[in-house]
Amino acid sequence: MLYHSTRGSNKEERLRSFLNVLLKGLASDGGLYVPTSYSSLHIEERLWRFFTYQELAFRIFRWFISDVPYSVIRKLVRTVYNERFPLSYYNRHSASCPVGVAPISNVPIYILRLSNGSSLSFKDIAMQLLCAFFEFMVGSSNSNVNIISATSGDTGSSACTAFQFCKRSRLFVFSPLKGISEYQAEQMYSHLSKKAFNICINGKFDCCQDIVKRLLCRERSNNGTANSINWARLLFQTAYYFISYYRVTIAPKEYTTYLIPSGNFGNAFAGFISRTMGLPIRRIIIATNENNVLEEFFKAGSYQVRNASSLLATNTPSMDISKASNLERLLLEVLNRNSNIVFKVFQQLHHFGLVRLLRYISYRSIKRLGISAESTFGSERQMIVQYLFKRCGLLLDTHSANGAKTVLLLKHSKSIREVKVILETAQALKLKDSLRTMIGSRYSFLTQRRVRRLRFMFPCVAHVKQVMVLKVGLLGEGRRGES
Repeated sequence: MLYHSTRGSNKEERLRSFLNVLLKGLASDGGLYVPTSYSSLHIEERLWRFFTYQELAFRIFRWFISDVPYSVIRKLVRTVYNERFPLSYYNRHSASCPVGVAPISNVPIYILRLSNGSSLSFKDIAMQLLCAFFEFMVGSSNSNVNIISATSGDTGSSACTAFQFCKRSRLFVFSPLKGISEYQAEQMYSHLSKKAFNICINGKFDCCQDIVKRLLCRERSNNGTANSINWARLLFQTAYYFISYYRVTIAPKEYTTYLIPSGNFGNAFAGFISRTMGLPIRRIIIATNENNVLEEFFKAGSYQVRNASSLLATNTPSMDISKASNLERLLLEVLNRNSNIVFKVFQQLHHFGLVRLLRYISYRSIKRLGISAESTFGSERQMIVQYLFKRCGLLLDTHSANGAKTVLLLKHSKSIREVKVILETAQALKLKDSLRTMIGSRYSFLTQRRVRRLRFMFPCVAHVKQVMVLKVGLLGEGRRGES
């Protein structure tokens, strides 16, 4: 499998292999790398349903990685998901699966638990494997690599925990000043590596992302990235959808609808890749906040970038984004892979800040993707968090509450067997300041009880560090005398 740029304006830009795309991250013309085709997998239903996460991920990834031997891919996948994710708190199917599924109510609605990693966010599962591939590539070439990333909270903490012990790579994380939660800042600034550097920018996340893109566009640079603009991270996130589909369905004719909290459109595009590869996904619904750039795109067919002054600061900082980078990959599919039109569209976006896509395509072609978007307000997220906490005993973070709100807007079809899955963004502890105002002082008691239960259920060495991080973060909530 070879890869090319979404814009294709540079004629010297040739087709690249997976390892070249992994290191470069971004094309020299500013476009993102995409494969030449999304091959439909030959899914053997009777076998794939009973595969472990490691085997299922290997069979998906090998279709897109042609310059690495199959034995190496299998070894890296098994090493990462057996050693770095030894136990799963939420999943009862397999003891070594980092993904868990938990039902919300008697209605077929599930929440996909993805925050079992070291930084308690959904990005850990793909980030740990991305780090393993960087280590393999750097070890075989005997060269040093600079990993440059921009974060609105979760990417930075996940990258710091994944790359902190890499010997031949240095990590540079750009984050907006006062744009992340206190717990996320503690995770980023308290790492142990001397080769990781956190840089605060007096601006929004879009400013940090623009700096990363400019650094990656340089020719002959040894700069890689851990953001979702790197194709490898999107590929590794496709396994979320395959493993969750086989966990929540029984018959092969069942369909799933995924409700994805998204700001940069990375996780949502990974779901689109899974749907294109043949997974029976009926709908993909994106949940955003007041900065509803994605909602305007899918409802009105216009893509408008907001200024830093007009971008709202909400209690969902990972969604305070006006430039959804991975939307460029979707535009290429909507425009029938015409990279010249994509280049003109982003030239117009750079000069005017607004693109009306209905000049190039029909609204029907956007609806044919099977993707829609809904936005929420702060009062709605507060009502959803309070409702699920009081009625179901489930405490969600503010990002995942966006996906829970979109479930209420769906029309339940009796003729089609459809299972709805909400993707978890992070554990509620990472946004404890926002949740404390929503559900009061009972949040402190709930997390203390959960820490004790984690220590009782997981006395292994791999979870001692995670439990201690949880406990240290709780000591500042008013009970300093407890141990």
